[in-house]
Amino acid sequence: MFIVEQRLAPPGKLGRRETDSSLMNQLLEMVQDQQVVACLAGLFKSLLQYYKLYSDTPLMNFTQFLQFHKDFQVFPDLISKQKLLRIFNALAEIHQQNSPGHSSQINVNLFVEGFSLIALQMPQMSNQPNLTLIHKILYLAERMNHGTGAESAARHCPNNR
Repeated sequence: MFIVEQRLAPPGKLGRRETDSSLMNQLLEMVQDQQVVACLAGLFKSLLQYYKLYSDTPLMNFTQFLQFHKDFQVFPDLISKQKLLRIFNALAEIHQQNSPGHSSQINVNLFVEGFSLIALQMPQMSNQPNLTLIHKILYLAERMNHGTGAESAARHCPNNR
């Protein structure tokens, strides 16, 4: 895996298309890593339940994506809105290529894969500077389990199914 700073230029240095392309390349690299795939597969059932809670159709838009990350204290605690938007746009572009006519939306598989991009974008923690991507993904999952996100989700989402 490449370090975020080596792969993404600072904001304003690249156009949206180039940034999204870079994120898509990172995602393609990650899904070839069997450990990352196994980790995400293990989280799929849990994330699927939240995906259903936050999306009002089989697809999710950015507002719903942002609300999920806000409720689980990923935004703004671990990642900026700008980075979340860049990740979402990259995922939505992948979805658009595979399902024309569904722009600015993602499906559940891309939502789960986005977890790895968010983990990759997270800053290193000062008390544990050498965390791997797998460790960061698991850290995000732990935050979901031990934070107040589930309670927030139940209160703020009208789609309790």
